[in-house]
Amino acid sequence: MSSRAIGLVIGLAISLAVAVAPATSHAYSSPKLFAAPAHEGGGAGRYFTGSRLDGLSCDACHGGGEALALEVSGLPSAGWEPGVTYVFDVAWSPSVEQAAVLAELSDASGVAIGELTLAPKQLLAAEDHCTSGTVAAAAFEPDDGRQVIAIGDCGAHRLRMQWRAPEDPAAGTVWLHLAGVRGDGSGDATGDGPVLDVRALEPFGATASGCQIGRLDAGKLGLGGVIMLLIAMVCGAGMIAGRRRPRATLALTLGASLVCASGCANVQPWERSRLAQPDMLIEINDDLLSGSAHAIEYREGSAGALGGAGGGCGCN
Repeated sequence: MSSRAIGLVIGLAISLAVAVAPATSHAYSSPKLFAAPAHEGGGAGRYFTGSRLDGLSCDACHGGGEALALEVSGLPSAGWEPGVTYVFDVAWSPSVEQAAVLAELSDASGVAIGELTLAPKQLLAAEDHCTSGTVAAAAFEPDDGRQVIAIGDCGAHRLRMQWRAPEDPAAGTVWLHLAGVRGDGSGDATGDGPVLDVRALEPFGATASGCQIGRLDAGKLGLGGVIMLLIAMVCGAGMIAGRRRPRATLALTLGASLVCASGCANVQPWERSRLAQPDMLIEINDDLLSGSAHAIEYREGSAGALGGAGGGCGCN
């Protein structure tokens, strides 16, 4: 290959790197810091939402300052309904000069569930825009099955997003992770105020009590169940009085099983299999030190909040 051709290839590669590398750079004082290794003061290409798939939040690097206070509204208080679209708002005080926020919705394993997108422009207001008038939020999907919405420092003080719930209620609990940083403008990670807000969104009609022994409910047991329980208890007491302990134990066990059944009746069918799954274990390894090809457009204000607020391992 001629030297001219080699030069052309190198030039093209550099151009592509410049086009892609500005990664979620609106959260860093320099666009290059998003993909830079952590030991160089960068974010290693990670999205620090605190979700189960990644495990790290903004406090991995930032700290020492007053935490960013977030106000969340629009969540389905009665539980999410399949296929319904919701608009969530995450707001903070306009008096906060430098701040950045990320949002992620996922299942228990950390994988995106439903469809998380930017809110339509007609639903946006002044607080959702930068001081220049441009839309502040950005949406991106890493290669690991996540969906993240982020807003950097540019004068906005609300993140409005839209989420379409999954069609299958068996998806169970949906986890909303909100991570943010209040910057102090110093250009480093000290003196900043990180925050992590985690919300559990249950499907409509799900019970919060789970499968547990609770107060006996005759309505759930039914008349036959109540009669069986009373017989078991009376027989058990009589057998104890007559010192027939093995049979007494069997009878009382039957009674206890009926009581437990009354508590488990509140558990949704899809909850039973999910309750049996162990929690995911997060391992922090050398991945934090690696770069990333994930990138989004360089946006105005990148030298602000998490530039001023971190200059490196800030929330992107």
